Amino acid sequence: MLVEYHNPRKLVVQHKKLINARFDMSLNELRIFVYMLLQIRKDDKEFRDIRIPCQMLQSAKKSIHYTEIKAATHELTRKSLQIEQTIKGGRKKWESIPLMSICSYTEGEGYIVACFNAKAAPYLLNLSENFKAVEYQRWNNLNSVYSYRFFWFLVQFEDSGYFEVRVDELKEMLHLEKKYKLYSNFKNRVLIPVQEDLEKNNYPFTFREDKCGTRKVVKLKFFFGKKIGFNKKEKAKRIPKSQLKNGQQIINLDSGIHSVTHVSRRKEKTTNLDQLSKWMLQLGFSIAEVSHYKEKIEHKELRKSVYGLQANYVGSERSLLEVYKISKECLDNLLENEEKSSETKSQEH
Repeated sequence: MLVEYHNPRKLVVQHKKLINARFDMSLNELRIFVYMLLQIRKDDKEFRDIRIPCQMLQSAKKSIHYTEIKAATHELTRKSLQIEQTIKGGRKKWESIPLMSICSYTEGEGYIVACFNAKAAPYLLNLSENFKAVEYQRWNNLNSVYSYRFFWFLVQFEDSGYFEVRVDELKEMLHLEKKYKLYSNFKNRVLIPVQEDLEKNNYPFTFREDKCGTRKVVKLKFFFGKKIGFNKKEKAKRIPKSQLKNGQQIINLDSGIHSVTHVSRRKEKTTNLDQLSKWMLQLGFSIAEVSHYKEKIEHKELRKSVYGLQANYVGSERSLLEVYKISKECLDNLLENEEKSSETKSQEH
């Protein structure tokens, strides 16, 4: 666990340029950074000094020594974010921004005082576009700096479920271009451990290596998504027939993901479905209902609503029947609003 925090539903918001910035941190430095992110308020106009309890730096196995605290605070004041900007003519510009304006520790006081540099404000405060907001509970149990960075890399592309990156660019973002010159070392010491860590934390991913016509791996393509439903070792619990509607039953879609769908006398096909359709099936909709809503509701709005419902309810403690009822009510309201909006526009014309 990075740090313990009283509100696991706390939203942490970062600009995507900060997520993809080039920087490196030790685990202790990351814990200070994470604790400071958790203290940012939605209405903050500027950064303020934050007191970080030294116990936040303690691992489960040992207590933290003041020399380690001193080292972490000293190094953080030297850290900078290298952020990529696109300027006139499509040229690339790299901005180097100091991360902290102050990071100090007085022996025996039990806390660190730190404040983000004001130049980092555009990437953390009052964000209105090009940002990602994620609940702390989704990544609070990660065990390494690289796992943390990868999680944020991946969540930017949750809608598509994949992203591509050149190996050299990825190593630069992680500040590892000089440490792991051989791809095999980078794969075995970074990619695989991160993959295992995120798998344990309910965010599995796979990756494909692309040699692009050369003998060495040049590009990586990551495929990922939130693991939902039941544990692979568990059997799917069937809803009593008395509670099912129109032959509703649990089926297995793919990759160990369990879902609910509606079936008639003839079993419905669930292959060759796009991601939105799969999400809707996981919420309990029939294929006929999926087609109906996709036809009637604007795609962007439908995808946004379904993604929110899927993230909040699938795999939760609610029964599958409850999830279906909540989801159906939500989409019916969305459909009703779209129809009213269409009627209003027609009358205006």
